[in-house]
Parts: sequence; C-alpha cells; structure tokens
Amino acid sequence: MKIGVALKSILEVLSRKRYTAIFILTSFIFFSFGVIPKNIRLLYALIGNITLFDYIKVILLLYYAWFKNNLIHTIIIFITISLLVGITFSLVIFKINAKKKFKGTLPKSGSAGIILGILVPACLPCGIGLLSILGFASALTFLPFKGLEVGLISVVLLSYSLISIGSDIGECKSCQVEIKKNSKRI
Repeated sequence: MKIGVALKSILEVLSRKRYTAIFILTSFIFFSFGVIPKNIRLLYALIGNITLFDYIKVILLLYYAWFKNNLIHTIIIFITISLLVGITFSLVIFKINAKKKFKGTLPKSGSAGIILGILVPACLPCGIGLLSILGFASALTFLPFKGLEVGLISVVLLSYSLISIGSDIGECKSCQVEIKKNSKRI
C-alpha cells in the first residue's frame, strides 16, 4: 500500500533531528508569510523606535491577533498547509542529501500546492496571501466558498505530493541506504 510506505518513510526521515528542525523551521517561516507581510509597514516603522524586547512583543502580538481575528477553518487550513509545506521541504532535502537522481523540482502536485497555499491560504477577508497583496483577492469572493476551496485544493495537492515523495523514498535504494546508515547512528 503506497500510503503505508509513504507514512513509514516520512516518519523515518522526520525521526532525524536535522530533518525535524528543517520541518519546524520551514513550517514556521511559511506560516509567518500569513502574518508578517500585511504588517511589514508597522514593523518597519517601529525599528529603532522601541527596544528589542518591545519589538519582539509586537511581533508576538501580531501572531496572537492573527489567531484571534481568523475563523477556525482558516486557522486549521493555514496551519495544515504550513505543516505540509514543512514536511515536503524536509523530504526533498532528504532526497537531495541521499544523492538520489533528483529532477531538481518538486513533483508538480507539491509545487502547485505550495503556490496555491502562498496565493490564497484559505482566508480572503483577513488579507493573507500574495493575491491580496497584488490586489486580486477580491476576485476570489466570486467563488462559492470565498476562496476556501483554493486552500482545500492546496491541502489535497500537498498531501498527494507527500504520498508520492514518501513512497518514492520508501522504494529508492539510495534513500534506503541513507535511512539505514542513519539508523545505526541513533
């Protein structure tokens, strides 16, 4: 079963501290794209005008406000997309490090999922995503679920990508050698 092989491979890769760190960092950075860009002017204006401690408090308050001001489905979808992007990125780095012949790009579904997640991560009114920055977000209000469907499509494509990459790692001899080599060190 492809999903079982993929899940086992994903867990094997993420059991390594290096790839767990890559996963967490990538997920956080991607999530931050939903919070920081729409507040960049404020953050820029505060540089040098407040202490570093107060600046960090402002950033933390921006994250708090994001959670407080968004609908639960938006929060769930955007966190899911962020986590899936982090896992996908970790697996891709693992594959590169395993010296497997790599085509240089994510599978098409992974690329499409990441792009859709960046453009409209499921919330139109809160102004997240590059489409809102570019001024195209209002066009998505004409969709039946106001852009929510784009976020869901992103989750589906990223999930498919993870299954594809994970099963590929499970079947790849070079990746298996890397997994077994690292298992002996743990």
